[in-house]
Amino acid sequence: TDLPGHHILADGDTRSGGNVNGHYTATIYDGPKGNIVFNAATIWWAEALSSPPGHVLPKKGPKGPDARIQRITENLLNRIIE
Repeated sequence: TDLPGHHILADGDTRSGGNVNGHYTATIYDGPKGNIVFNAATIWWAEALSSPPGHVLPKKGPKGPDARIQRITENLLNRIIE
């Protein structure tokens, strides 16, 4: 891709029941108005950030807070405010 500042942060195969059924690519790039565009390549990002009191986790997806996702989010936010 010829987007300014485009970086692939992670990529790999998606699996369901042990079978490869797709491919994901998480990316970040500079937007057209000085903004930053981040694509996590997942709908479960928020589930891995925190689990407030009373929150019920879905049967599929992350099983609660994940220190790796929290660190990636911290790094992303630090990049945005620099």
